[in-house]
Amino acid sequence: MHPLPAEGELVLGSAEDVDVRLADSSISPRAATIAASGDLIILSAFPGSDIAVNGEAVDGSTTLLSGDSMVLGATTIVFHANPRTRSQKAILDLPELRMRLMQEAERFVRYQRAFAVLAVDIGRDSEADSGKIREVVSAAVRFVDIVGWSGSGEFIVVFPETSERADIPSSRILRALKPIAPNARGGLAICPDDGADVDSLLTGARAAARTAEPGQISPVSRIVSTFQIGGTEVVVVDPMMKRLFSLVRDLAKSDIPILIKGETGVGKEIVACAVHAWSARARAAMVSFNCSAVSESLLESELFGHQKGAFTGAVSDKPGLLESAPGGTVFLDEVSESSPRTQAELLRVLETKRVRRVGSVNERHIDVRIVAATNRRLEEEVASGRFRQDLYYRLSAATILIPPLRDRMLDLPVLARMFLQSACKRAEREPMSMSNDGLRRLLVHDWPGNVRELRNLMEYIAAVVHEPVLEARHLPEHIGAATAPWLIASQPPVRLTPPPRDSTPTLPRRFRTLHEEIEELERIRIEEALAAANGIRVRASELLGMPLRTLSTKIKQYGLGSKEADIKREKPQGR
Repeated sequence: MHPLPAEGELVLGSAEDVDVRLADSSISPRAATIAASGDLIILSAFPGSDIAVNGEAVDGSTTLLSGDSMVLGATTIVFHANPRTRSQKAILDLPELRMRLMQEAERFVRYQRAFAVLAVDIGRDSEADSGKIREVVSAAVRFVDIVGWSGSGEFIVVFPETSERADIPSSRILRALKPIAPNARGGLAICPDDGADVDSLLTGARAAARTAEPGQISPVSRIVSTFQIGGTEVVVVDPMMKRLFSLVRDLAKSDIPILIKGETGVGKEIVACAVHAWSARARAAMVSFNCSAVSESLLESELFGHQKGAFTGAVSDKPGLLESAPGGTVFLDEVSESSPRTQAELLRVLETKRVRRVGSVNERHIDVRIVAATNRRLEEEVASGRFRQDLYYRLSAATILIPPLRDRMLDLPVLARMFLQSACKRAEREPMSMSNDGLRRLLVHDWPGNVRELRNLMEYIAAVVHEPVLEARHLPEHIGAATAPWLIASQPPVRLTPPPRDSTPTLPRRFRTLHEEIEELERIRIEEALAAANGIRVRASELLGMPLRTLSTKIKQYGLGSKEADIKREKPQGR
């Protein structure tokens, strides 16, 4: 046995001054060298030497692997490599870690490679230096794991292709840290269950870590907060939304006007309801009014009321909405759509707490709190002269900006499941679950309609999908198409073929309810299935994934049955 150096080379031959002398006269005095360089071991033959490795002649150099057999003349040498100690795991800085995390997120979206993110809070009172912590963490993680250091007593570990059992490597890391950082605690976020983008996963893991006990790991599900606001259950996960509702709770204690800003569908009315429910006015009524829902001529009458005979059709005195909630709250949605005259009168109401009905000279004292909302940029409306500046300042004594759903995707998986289960319950059907593929499509969608769009989509799914699991193919084609069109192409959606239209001009159809739209889609699908099954209901029910009894009921409901279809059977027909 002759050991190899960690770095450098050995000379083999028959001469007395070589490193490894072989007592064989047939071997050249200097026959070959064996060089070690990092993880590589290279055999190089001197010119004129007759050397074979594993039966093949060596002309020049070759790399040796453990177990290789070298023959020099009458001498056989076997190379053995002991397992080498793994080099210390590279610790990335935060920008590098984010880049690697973005790559893992992309792999999930394209190839459904789930992964997990662990955030470890070392604890401010830890006496261990960062160098020792890096050494311990590097030894505890797997070779495939990605480790990053934030520089503020926290490090992040990404576990590629590990989701359901990510708690196992996470616990191993905390156990390794216990002797030097006993107060270390972790938070675990799973892709896609808790999100699929970098910010959602990092935010969720960090927030979960802050709720964990020393030495323990908390999942993101531990940070879900639920509020009962009136008869509505509100679920919040994203720390940004938790801070928002904390601000709402503080503002509710005062009586100042509040202006709520946000895109359509983000939940401005829910926030307004929270202001009322958490205030001293909660025992009184809350009245909501959409300023864009009525014509300009009726807006003043609806808000401030009118006297009998004030205008044509005013056959009796009518109190306005501002009078109908004494001691309560009035929510004015889309306040930017009010007319200049209405804006002027509303400003006077805010300043004097008195209202004058249309056609009246008398004023009435009111005791209401005004909460307004808009999806427009009121600063731009003020600059263009479409909204009064003084009214804007009065309404925005306190301003709450609700972020769009695409900026708080940590909330999306929880909201989607909650809306789907609620929709299934209303539809009186068994609860549905979501596949990773279905959730993936939801997570890549940009949600221009925000929470309202998500809720309506889940109502649609509960009505038309009769399978127990929501798959990507059940979702409408536009979901995710803007951000990942290649994903839509790989997951063909269920297509609905509209009935043929005739060329006869028709009047514009009225705007139908969601229920009517769903019924039409269901009828179309049943017609298509019956046509594809040649009228055989058993086959049609299999194509639709619908119980035969339910299908028969729907056929009768939509008047799709026929005597010919009723008598058809699966058995072959006789001649």
